[in-house]
Amino acid sequence: MGKRVFIVRDGIVFITSVRDVREENAVLLAMPVSRGAPVFIEDGAQIEVGFWEANGIFSYKAVVTQGIWTDTVRMYHVKPCSRLTKLQRRENYRLPVSCSVRIRILDGDGGEFKTRTLNVSLGGACIKSPRLYERGTKLTCFVDLEGKGTVEAAGEVVHHSKLNTANEMYALGIQFTQCAPAELRRLARFMRAQEMKRRRLQ
Repeated sequence: MGKRVFIVRDGIVFITSVRDVREENAVLLAMPVSRGAPVFIEDGAQIEVGFWEANGIFSYKAVVTQGIWTDTVRMYHVKPCSRLTKLQRRENYRLPVSCSVRIRILDGDGGEFKTRTLNVSLGGACIKSPRLYERGTKLTCFVDLEGKGTVEAAGEVVHHSKLNTANEMYALGIQFTQCAPAELRRLARFMRAQEMKRRRLQ
């Protein structure tokens, strides 16, 4: 037990963990915490439960059947009410989103500039750049998640191309080479929330 999962409640994504598996695929989930405060969910509420695997992101609809409270334990008994569905291949999915990003170049003359992303994934990002950087250029990315915090990741340029714009701009494909697990979880929550918004608008 202890597997990390996410739940979606009213369009908001929270990270929690599985405490136990019960009959008919029901599970006990630890109460999620958001900004240091416990997240209360009433009995009968419908939520989405999901988890990440190497080959994809999976989720199902569920209903909270009971909140379980003791002096030391706070959990939710959750029962599935839909089939498991596969959302995206985790390693390939790129979210087309324009986020503010600060780039710190670690090679050569160094330097720093602010720009925007063309897309992001859990493995990297594609950004706009005012100049061309060669493959293998080492850098650090600070991606602003639209008010949901900043993700810091070390990376390197793996591909580049010229953008068809009036100004001399390039698209740089960046592969993350080092990113703390907490940072990746923050990025995953942001991507999942953005994906949910896109699905509702379709």
